[in-house]
Amino acid sequence: MKEVLRPRASLALQAHRRTIETYDAILDLQSYVQPGAYDRARQPALRAGVPGGPA
Repeated sequence: MKEVLRPRASLALQAHRRTIETYDAILDLQSYVQPGAYDRARQPALRAGVPGGPA
């Protein structure tokens, strides 16, 4: 709780740290994604109007 009320680092540094933690989690979780999952999820998203990223 103390870290929330009186952070020891600047907001920019905290945001940078959270970004790195999130990226590390994504890298770890990639081993659980089955091949082709991205493509199977992309098609319905495009039909629903979600802007597509790089193919």
